[in-house]
Amino acid sequence: MLTRSIEYLQRRSLRSANIARISLRTAIRKEVRKYGTLENNFSSPLVSANALIQDLEDARSGREICHVIGSGASLSETYSIIDPESDALFTCNFGGLIDLPFDLYSVEIGTTRSAMYDISRCQADLIEKVATDRTKIIVKNVWEGKVEDGFLRENYQVPLTVVKDVLLPDRIARNILQAGNDYVVAAEILRRPENYIVQFISSVLTLISIAYFSGYSRIVVHGLDGAGPHFFHKSESKRLASISNQARILIPAPVQSKLHIAGSPARIFFPHFKIRLSQVGVDLSHASELVR
Repeated sequence: MLTRSIEYLQRRSLRSANIARISLRTAIRKEVRKYGTLENNFSSPLVSANALIQDLEDARSGREICHVIGSGASLSETYSIIDPESDALFTCNFGGLIDLPFDLYSVEIGTTRSAMYDISRCQADLIEKVATDRTKIIVKNVWEGKVEDGFLRENYQVPLTVVKDVLLPDRIARNILQAGNDYVVAAEILRRPENYIVQFISSVLTLISIAYFSGYSRIVVHGLDGAGPHFFHKSESKRLASISNQARILIPAPVQSKLHIAGSPARIFFPHFKIRLSQVGVDLSHASELVR
């Protein structure tokens, strides 16, 4: 009787996982169909996920460690473990204020719309200052309607790669998580894409997945605090003091108030990524755990 009960629960669990997997893939296909004529809004063709990943794999040059830089204040305690000469660095938004040579920089806002124009210009100015020959700058989240081709061409002199990505709707993913299929969500997001990168909850999670697809065996995440200030509003660190001053110039007070809390939802989902990546031999860790 016990054996039959166990077998029944195993079959039920498998059915639940299969249903969750089908729901996720169906949701992603629906999001892809929403693209429609969106690509026609850009003067250059959007780059597929596979092409982007191939470029990043080629640029990896045998490096094994990738640091993903979020914007939480804990970065001021963890940046010292980064070796920019031998490690890769990925970031997004205003992560460039840490003043390190980045390999991948993600942009997701670039518009003349009044509500976001100031922050778009501030980010463009920052990236123009910090980009080096090794920096690949990608533009994603074009489905949000916060990126305009005209703004990009007018405000960026550095080369940009506009990539294809789709949003995995929060509602669907959270329903699956509540049903106990956490690993299914993580496995689907971390399934190597061909055409579209899957965005879920946070750009930090997207950068983790891109680092994994690019072949890094160790991924260290910084500034994924879940609450509190951004690192560029904290000036206790001597190294970050000047950067914090720079932030006050580049990011006016009205813009600062619009910046989101550093990684709150992503922090909650982080353990699911960690478990899934460990199953394929990739070590994912939060930098705060390494400097205690």
